[in-house]
Amino acid sequence: MKRAISILLGVCLAFSLCLAFVGCDDASQPDEGGDTEAEGVDLVGELFGEDLATTNFYNYCPSIMTEGEDTMHVWYCSNRTSGNITDYIAYRKGTKNSEGKWVFSEKQIVLEPTLLTWDTMHTCDPTVVKGTFNYRDTDYTYLMAYLGCESQDNMDNQVGLAVANAPEGPWIKCDDINPICNYIDGDRFNGGSNSWGYGQAGMISADKAGKVILTYSKADSAGGGCYIEYWDFADLDDPQMLSAQYVTLRNDGSLRPNGTQSSINNPDIAYDPNTNRLYVVSHNTYESGAGQDPTIIPSVSQVLYVQLEEEQEYIGELLFSGEAYSWTPVGYISEELTGFPRNHNSGIVTDEYGWLTDSGTLRVVTTVSCLASEGGDRPTPWPYLHSYRLHGVEFDIS
Repeated sequence: MKRAISILLGVCLAFSLCLAFVGCDDASQPDEGGDTEAEGVDLVGELFGEDLATTNFYNYCPSIMTEGEDTMHVWYCSNRTSGNITDYIAYRKGTKNSEGKWVFSEKQIVLEPTLLTWDTMHTCDPTVVKGTFNYRDTDYTYLMAYLGCESQDNMDNQVGLAVANAPEGPWIKCDDINPICNYIDGDRFNGGSNSWGYGQAGMISADKAGKVILTYSKADSAGGGCYIEYWDFADLDDPQMLSAQYVTLRNDGSLRPNGTQSSINNPDIAYDPNTNRLYVVSHNTYESGAGQDPTIIPSVSQVLYVQLEEEQEYIGELLFSGEAYSWTPVGYISEELTGFPRNHNSGIVTDEYGWLTDSGTLRVVTTVSCLASEGGDRPTPWPYLHSYRLHGVEFDIS
C-alpha cells in the first residue's frame, strides 16, 4: 500500500485560493459533500467524499483524465467497506453543470484483489492512459497500471496492468504478463519480505497509441527512488521494453522547502507538448512534524519540471540517455496551500494521454489528511486515515 513508502524509502516513509471544505478541526462534523456535489465544485478544494462523522472510508492516490471540455474521469484508491483497511480501485465520472462546475457520480469499485495471486491483499495506486492495446486478440482503449501485493505488512509490492474499453470498465487484469514490474522474481529481490518493492506507477502515452513512458517508485536491495521505463504495450501478449531496465530518475533540482536535497518518489507525470516539458508531482522528503502522527506521510509535496531536448525520438528520451539534467521547481503543496497538515499521493490533471491541455495552468489533485490528534475518538489508524480526501490545487506555469 502506498501510505507507508516514505519510511521505507529511508526518509521515514503561482499558487491558488481554495474553496470551502471540511478542515481537520471539523473532522468529527458531518461532511456536506452531498449538497456540494449536487451544486458542483471547482478543481480547487475538495472534490468529493463520504461522511467523516459516521464512516471510516479513505480516498487517495488519484489518476485524473479529462476527455473534452466537459468530462472527467477519476480513478483512486479507497476501501469498499467502512472500517476495513483493504485497498480497492474506485472510479467516479465528473461532468460539468450549467455553471461550469464539476458534478461527480457515485463511487464505483472497478478493480479489486484477486485471491491466491500476486495481488491477493490490495489493489491500489492507479494510473490510466488511453491508446491502442491488444490483449488476447481483443483491442482495448484504456490501460491501467496499479500496485498489488500479497502481504499483510504491505511489503514486496509489484505493478500490474489492466485493460478496458470504457473508463468505468469492466477492467480486465493482464494475468498472462502480470506483474509487469516484477519485484519478487526480479534480480533486485533479496529473498525476504523486508523491502517495500515496486509500486506507485505513473504513465504518459508517448505516441497516443501503444508506446508508454512508465515510472514507478522502488525500495529494493539497491536503495530507494524512482525508476523510469519506456514500453511498447500495443501487443500486451508480448510487451516490449524499449529502454534499459533500472534507469533511475535523477534528483538534481529536487529540493525541500528549506533548500536541502530531496528525492523524487511516489511521482505522477505529465507531458506539455507546447513547451516540451515533463512535469512531475512527488512526495517531498520533508519532516512531517516531531510527535505529530501520522509521520509516515509527508506534510509537503512538490511540483517540478524538466526541459526536454528539442531533438528527440520520443518523449522523455533525455531521461534515458545517461546525460545530466536538472529539475526546475514549480511550487510546493503544503498546509499553506490546502489548509491540511498532510499533503501526499497526488495526480496531475491531464488529457486522456497524460498530456497537458493548458500550458498556462497546471492542475493537481492531492490527497490531504488531518493529524491523528484531530481525527476524533477512533481506533488506530482511523484518526487520520478516514480523513484522506482528494483536494485540487492550481499552479501558474505560464
